[in-house]
Amino acid sequence: MGYLRASKYFSVPTGTLERYVKDTSRTVGELLNVNFGRTVLSSELENRLVEYCITMDQRYHGLKWHNIKRTLFSWQ
Repeated sequence: MGYLRASKYFSVPTGTLERYVKDTSRTVGELLNVNFGRTVLSSELENRLVEYCITMDQRYHGLKWHNIKRTLFSWQ
């Protein structure tokens, strides 16, 4: 599979994919644990937010982006 096809299939920018493939200093296991993009939330806070959104969805509360942001900022 080429870079272009793989980037479209996995939704990763072509340049990023090409750079990680050409980087021989990392093992495959290390590359599998790479987080693409910015990390703004800690994993604990992100998991808490996901659970909150799922709970609200099960209770038929429609959440909009500004509601989620307001809730998140109140937790910090």
